[in-house]
Amino acid sequence: MSESGNNFNKMTAIARDGVLADRVALAGRADTPPELLYFLSEDSEISVRRAVAENPHTPRQADVVLGRDPDPGVRCLLARKIVGEGLGDDERSQLWRMGFTVLETLMRDSSVRVRRSLADAVRHMFHVPHDIAAGLARDPERRVAAPVLRHSPVLTDDDLVDIVQDGAADWAHQAIASRDNVSERVCAALVNAGATPTVTRLLRNHSADIGDPALETIVAQAPHVEAWHEPLVKRPRLSLGIARKIAGFVKAPLKAALAARKDAGGGAKVDSSIASTTPSSAVGWSPAENKGNGRFETPKERALRLHGEKKLNDAIIEMALNANEREFVMAAIALRAGVPLWGVERIVDGRSAKGVTALCWKAGIKMRFAIELQRRLARVAPSSVIHARDGIDYPFSEEAMQGRLDLLLA
Repeated sequence: MSESGNNFNKMTAIARDGVLADRVALAGRADTPPELLYFLSEDSEISVRRAVAENPHTPRQADVVLGRDPDPGVRCLLARKIVGEGLGDDERSQLWRMGFTVLETLMRDSSVRVRRSLADAVRHMFHVPHDIAAGLARDPERRVAAPVLRHSPVLTDDDLVDIVQDGAADWAHQAIASRDNVSERVCAALVNAGATPTVTRLLRNHSADIGDPALETIVAQAPHVEAWHEPLVKRPRLSLGIARKIAGFVKAPLKAALAARKDAGGGAKVDSSIASTTPSSAVGWSPAENKGNGRFETPKERALRLHGEKKLNDAIIEMALNANEREFVMAAIALRAGVPLWGVERIVDGRSAKGVTALCWKAGIKMRFAIELQRRLARVAPSSVIHARDGIDYPFSEEAMQGRLDLLLA
């Protein structure tokens, strides 16, 4: 018998009847024949099967068997091998082509540990099969999907937008919002989804291309979301129009930082335009009057004075809303509607869409502005907001709205 045949017989004897240490050593050798590695892939000892799973010379048929191994550790080792850690791109691509079925099996593994091992290994790779990256990105387990959503260069804008629009969890949206170079289209999808932590993370990601339409949507909601104020002020490349809107509701230190910027419409123009947006000029009413001894008007007193001067119109209330002057807005509505301030506060605090609509009708406020007051003053949920009939009219009869007020103010 030839020497090679003799060696094969010795290896076969070890594979069948050898002690554990010898079988483990045989399972990890580069010169072990494929048929013996396949045989060892079903060894009763986990340590032997793990050695086979790690062996880059194990035939794909054996990897398929190991992909269904009862031990998660075996499957984790197999995942790292199939991913091709330490290999060049050409070697890895060839390995993936040969082991694609195994990758699919591991991607759907019942063990989070196995799927996480695969996700951690592929999250930064450019050449991982798209179906594998997309499958991992949709995994219901955060520890699996989040690293892929946050980092994978294989995921396309179509993938990311579909994931957002398909109702993925908030943590998935936040992972996407943290990616490098989030496109304008993906940003728009995230903003439309609307979760405050997601938008906050997106605003803090200066590589995210938030287009002006999406930024306008954020700014419209921002007066009552203080977590957005600082990152909005620090966003790169703000247009002058958006910068001025932001100046209307942020506090003085942030307004000063905004005025000091040189990138929104040209240097000194930015400074003078925003710096002049003080609380009084920003909202269009005259300054609070000095009552002496350093005391100025309260919001209620200012509203009462402007009402007496017949200046308490919709434009004044809208600009006050933009400046987040909630006390003034409620006092103004109460004066114009001829109802007690406590009643307005009760309706607003109760987030009553019908109540706010009826108040606005009583105050003679246009229905289109009443929609904004529902959203931004009373913070009515988007799904509960009452909209105008034919785009401009109140949707209820006067009798119904008066009845609603009588009930709420009783």
